[in-house]
Amino acid sequence: MEGVLGMLRFGNHDSPVPLETLGDLLLDQTGWNYGDSEGAKQLAARAYLVASYQCDEPARSKYREKAISALSMQVGHDIDQVEAELRGELADAAALQEQVAADEVAWIAQGVDVDEAFAKKYRKLFEVPIRLGNRIHGGVHWLLWAMLILLAIVILCVYQDRRRAKPQ
Repeated sequence: MEGVLGMLRFGNHDSPVPLETLGDLLLDQTGWNYGDSEGAKQLAARAYLVASYQCDEPARSKYREKAISALSMQVGHDIDQVEAELRGELADAAALQEQVAADEVAWIAQGVDVDEAFAKKYRKLFEVPIRLGNRIHGGVHWLLWAMLILLAIVILCVYQDRRRAKPQ
């Protein structure tokens, strides 16, 4: 799991193969009864769906089938509902990405230390709670880190693009 998350973090965060691998690992974790197999299955479905967005047919259909399969036996969760939630989450991430970029432009114009200002404003987004309910089980812990790392990758990519685009 750590290796795949590293590939997503330091490589292409929406590359289909590591996303598929992440989905497979998340589904494998549910068999160990880490306490949140429903959450793991929904995150796996999301990973497969994002992978499907990067592909043409027939790979797109295969990833969608894997997403549907990940949600099997989950009462009240179908692919359309999860995909609608995912599209909203992706829109939220894009809006956050735009906000970070706008903040960075403003900080640079003001002569503020961008790294310090970023850490101060966005630190809370990356804090992981010590407890959820009685205990964070191993699988839930990894699921939280996976989502946080994906968000961090998006923000880091925007940050680096803005720094490269800055006139010298």
